Amino acid sequence: EAEAKLDHAELGFEEHQDSAGLVDVRIQRALLNLQRGQYRQAAEQATAVLQYIPEDATQYGRALRVLGTTCLRLGDAGAAMQHLEKAAPLHRADGDAYTLANVLQDLGVAYERVGKREEASACLQEVVALRRSLGSTGALALALNNLGYSYHYASDYRQARATYREGLSVLAQMTYQR
Repeated sequence: EAEAKLDHAELGFEEHQDSAGLVDVRIQRALLNLQRGQYRQAAEQATAVLQYIPEDATQYGRALRVLGTTCLRLGDAGAAMQHLEKAAPLHRADGDAYTLANVLQDLGVAYERVGKREEASACLQEVVALRRSLGSTGALALALNNLGYSYHYASDYRQARATYREGLSVLAQMTYQR
C-alpha cells in the first residue's frame, strides 16, 4: 500500500515539476527498503538521492541517515560512522530532535563497533537527554538501557546500575512495559 501511495505521489510531483517532493519520495522508498531488510537496494537509492541535492539540505541529512543505517546493518560500521557523522549536524541544525536522537543512536552503535567507546557513550548520553525532552517514555527507557550497557561495557558498574535503575523506573510508569 505504501508503494502504491509513493507511486501516486511521485506522479504528482513529476507532473508539477516538484523536485523536492520527488526527492522526498525517493528517500521514503530507500527507507522502506531499509525497513524490509533490502539493504543493498536502500543503499543504492540513498546514494542516488545524495547526488541531486545540496549537502546542507535537510533531505541530504535524511538520505545520509538511511545510507548510514544501511551500512551499519550490512556490517560496515566504518562507513556507517562516516555517513551518520555527516547527518548529525544537519539534523541538529534543522531542530528535529526525534530524528537527531535516532541518528545519534545509530552513530553510537557504529562508534561502539569500531572501538570508540567514549564517543559511543557521548552519543548515548545525548540520546537520553533528547528522549527526556521529547517525553517518550518507551524510547527513553530503551536509550537508558543502551547507555547502561555502554557503562557496563566500559566497566563502570556503579554508573551502569544507576542507569539501568533509572530505565526500570521509567518503565514502571508505563502501562505497556515490553
